[in-house]
Amino acid sequence: MLPIIDKVTHPVSGREYSAALCGSVAPLFTPERLDGRIDFDGLELLADHLCSKSSVSAVVVRSWESRLWSYSLEEVRDAIRCVVTVAKGRKPVIAGCAGIWGGDLQERPRPAVYFRAAADLSQWALASGAAAVLQPIPVMLQPGYDFGPQDVVVRFFEDLARAVKGPMVIYNQGTLPTGWALTATSLERLSRRPEFVGVIYDTNDTSLLGNIVRCCDERFAVIGANEAVALPGFSTGTSGVSGLLSSVLPELIDTAWQSLREPNLPFAFRAQNDLLAGQELLAQWPAGDIGCSLFAHQGINMAARNREGGRTPLKHEVEELVRRISYMRAAYM
Repeated sequence: MLPIIDKVTHPVSGREYSAALCGSVAPLFTPERLDGRIDFDGLELLADHLCSKSSVSAVVVRSWESRLWSYSLEEVRDAIRCVVTVAKGRKPVIAGCAGIWGGDLQERPRPAVYFRAAADLSQWALASGAAAVLQPIPVMLQPGYDFGPQDVVVRFFEDLARAVKGPMVIYNQGTLPTGWALTATSLERLSRRPEFVGVIYDTNDTSLLGNIVRCCDERFAVIGANEAVALPGFSTGTSGVSGLLSSVLPELIDTAWQSLREPNLPFAFRAQNDLLAGQELLAQWPAGDIGCSLFAHQGINMAARNREGGRTPLKHEVEELVRRISYMRAAYM
C-alpha cells in the first residue's frame, strides 16, 4: 500500500498527498536483449541505483501497454517481482499492470480477456508487495454506436475499481487517438473512487493540468509526465513528474519541487531551465537506447535492443551527452 503516514502538503494548493506521489516518480527502462527477452540483471542494477537516491520518491516498473511492453505474463510478473525485491522497502514500487496486448489496433483482444488480465495482474502485484498499480488508457477497447471513447475508458476504470482491492494510479499516456485522453470531467468522476489515488498525465498544457487539479478530489494526486512544464505544473497544483528525466536526472525534478516548497524561486527557475535543456538533449534518440547508454557510464550496464526506425547514439555523441548531463547533475548534488 502507499504510505499513509508520510504525507506532503502541496505548497500551492495546500492539499496533502502521499510522499510517494510527489517530486520525482521515476519510470524504469525495461532493458531488452537482442532476442527480445528482458535483461533482468540490468533491471536489477537500475532499480537498485534509483532506489538509493534520495531525490526519487517512487519507481515505476512496466509503464506502457504496447508492443515494446507486451512480454509474456510470466516475464511481466518476474519484472515486477524483481523490482519489488530490490526496493526492499526503500522506495514504493508502482507496478504497471495493463493487460497483455501486442499493441496492434488491427488485432484487438477481446475486452473481457484484456480486463481480466489487467485485474488479475493488479491484484497479484499488490499482494506481492507493490505499493500501487498503474493502469494506462485501454485504447484497444472499441467504442459502440451509442457511446464514445470517454464512456469506454470511464467504464473500464470503474469496473477495475470494483475488481481490484488496492490503490491504483491512472496513466493518461501521450499520443492517444483522438477522443481517448481523459477529460477533467471524467477524471473528476474517477477521482471520487477511493481506489484511485492519482493520475500520471502526459501533456505540456499546464492550463489543462491546473483544471484537472481543481476538478479532482483533494486526496487525488496529479502527476505530470512532461519535464518541460515541471515547475509551471507544480505552480498549478501538480504534485510530481514522471518522465525520462525523472530517471536520468531526478535531482533536477526534486530541486524544482523542493525549491517551490521552501521557497527558493531563483533556484527553482534555474532547475526548470536545466530541465528544458536536458529534455532537448535527450529528444534526439529513443528513450530506451539513450537511457541505457547514459546509465552505462555510471556502471549500470543494461541491454538495449535497437528499435525499428530509431537511431542509436554514436560513441562521441554519448560521451558529450554524459558530460553535459553530469555537469547539470553536479550543480544539484
